[in-house]
Amino acid sequence: MGKTPICQNIASDNFHSYTIKRYMISDYTKLTIYGTTAWEKRPQDMKKQGIYYTAKGNDLYMICTKWPEKPLTVNGIGKAGKVSMLLTNAQVKSSVKNGKLTITPPALKPGNTPSQYAWVFKVDKVK
Repeated sequence: MGKTPICQNIASDNFHSYTIKRYMISDYTKLTIYGTTAWEKRPQDMKKQGIYYTAKGNDLYMICTKWPEKPLTVNGIGKAGKVSMLLTNAQVKSSVKNGKLTITPPALKPGNTPSQYAWVFKVDKVK
């Protein structure tokens, strides 16, 4: 059985087809994440937030359809490894406290963001 690209998994959560098309033709096609599934602890209001959650093994992927201008908080995480933003070397600050992961987006300018349509944070070793 073949592996499923991340775009198909977020599409099953009614992700906007326009955004998916843009996401798929962007530079993220170089980093398509195969074998992901919907994250079982994803928030109910993720569509309202414009953040979609998928997972592969112990790694969590957060696909943001709007640039996060303030820190992101994710409930239900006891421990997390390194947090990074795909397709950039920018440092991403994060911390876990009281079962909540807080991610501070990197300071990027419009000319050096990896995409115009979606930004993906990868959280390693989520427990």
